[in-house]
Formats: sequence, C-alpha cells, structure tokens
Amino acid sequence: MEHRCLLSRGKQAFLEKDKPKILLIQSENVEKANAWRKGLFYFDNEKFAEVVPEFEQWYGIRIVIDPKIAGLPITGMISRYENIREVLAIIKMTNNINYIERKGTIYVTEANP
Repeated sequence: MEHRCLLSRGKQAFLEKDKPKILLIQSENVEKANAWRKGLFYFDNEKFAEVVPEFEQWYGIRIVIDPKIAGLPITGMISRYENIREVLAIIKMTNNINYIERKGTIYVTEANP
C-alpha cells in the first residue's frame, strides 16, 4: 500500500510500522532533527544539565556536572564525531567551565568560581 502526504515547513511525518496511517506532527525544532541526521549536536539555549545526558548516551561515558553550572545555556552545533574532550573544549571556549577525567568519569565544574 502506498502512502503519500504533503509536508509544509515545520512539520514532520511519521509512519508507524504495522499501522497504515501517516502521522503528521508539528515540529517546533526541525533544525534539531536535521542536525541529528547530519551527525551534529544542535543546542538552542538548552540548559547544560539537559545536554549532558545526550553526551553520556552518545559517548558512553559518565559526566558529572557541578550544580552551579546546571543552568548554563548552551547554544550551537557540534559534530557528534568529535571526541567528548573536544566537545567540552569547544563549550569551554564560550563558557566559564573546567573539566577533568578520572577513572572513566568526566567532572565539569565552574572555572574560577
């Protein structure tokens, strides 16, 4: 059975396996979905605490952040294929953070509190 739908800007379509119906969903952040397909992390004023689980899952490493920087806003695009240390170095360039790695865990703290 063939399914067709016409999408307008800002919408996404999903076809569920075993269901003959196309679901149209308004996507408030199509750019984030497109960035994922291109191998990029995309953050638009997201709290650092919300970004960390995505890094942990992608890189398979535990990251502990100081609660003082949990609300730090992160904005930008970074290749998912950079290693986690390079990603944190990029974030450090524009934010007041330091990080160290000990026994397979990365600890991120506020620099010069």
